[in-house]
Amino acid sequence: MQHGSALGSALVAMGLSAPLAGAQIDYTADLRVVEASAGLVLADPDGGDPQVFNEDHADMPDPLFGVFDASELALILGPGGNTATALAVQNSSVIGGVLTATGFVETQVNLADVAAGSSGVAAASSDYRVGFAYEEGVYYILRITGEIAQASPDDGGQTGASVRFGIGFEGGNGEPSRYQRRLTGATGSGSFSDRVLLGPGAYEYLFSAASSVDTTQGNPGQSEASYSVTIEVIGRPCSFADFAEPYFQLDLADIEAYIQAYIGPDPIVDYVEPFGVVDLAEIIAFVQAFQAGCP
Repeated sequence: MQHGSALGSALVAMGLSAPLAGAQIDYTADLRVVEASAGLVLADPDGGDPQVFNEDHADMPDPLFGVFDASELALILGPGGNTATALAVQNSSVIGGVLTATGFVETQVNLADVAAGSSGVAAASSDYRVGFAYEEGVYYILRITGEIAQASPDDGGQTGASVRFGIGFEGGNGEPSRYQRRLTGATGSGSFSDRVLLGPGAYEYLFSAASSVDTTQGNPGQSEASYSVTIEVIGRPCSFADFAEPYFQLDLADIEAYIQAYIGPDPIVDYVEPFGVVDLAEIIAFVQAFQAGCP
């Protein structure tokens, strides 16, 4: 904070201005998928061949962007009250510059009075990836609001659930590199309302919820996960230093807005790697951008 105040005060100067170009988001890829699968293998107590039941569904739409509403249900009703269910639901759209997406997955397996060697499995996923790129020389401030939740008890079997939302490049470990919200642990929920500043380049939005059950006895319980996220552009500044309106004009208002965001800390100032850490590197980046002025 002290570094930010000192550096900021030293940079108060005549702002530069330029007309705001008609910046556009160039969407480059769209993959919205819901999948559900379930299976039962019921062993024969007399040593004969087991009974095998399978259901497997996947939905991969042809249209790019726009509105996508889909659900898949894999349901197995085996003999003797043995069941396996997997449900995946997704509703998403890119309309009027605002992206919204919701996803829900649920899995459950029940094995009752089965012979040794029997098993049940169910898996569901709701995945949505959108690739996009920003024009050179244009920055975007995004407002991101959302909720994520998961519940995955483990009682007499094995269950698993995961949910996350992220922005950035996909690295070798498959993790979003610019911004991420996710849950860890078996059960929990969380809400968020953040701002993120993206510079020119190629990115991905990532939405993901997954649930699974794999058991050889009893009823391991229900496993589920969900996400709900809305993303909208709330500003188009000229650089990382252009923190306050009017955009394309750097002045004291930008310095004050940056200092407040840094004190927060607001995720919008997390502009320099390693992401997830707000430190002196962010201040240096701001100072350099402010000195460079608007193009």
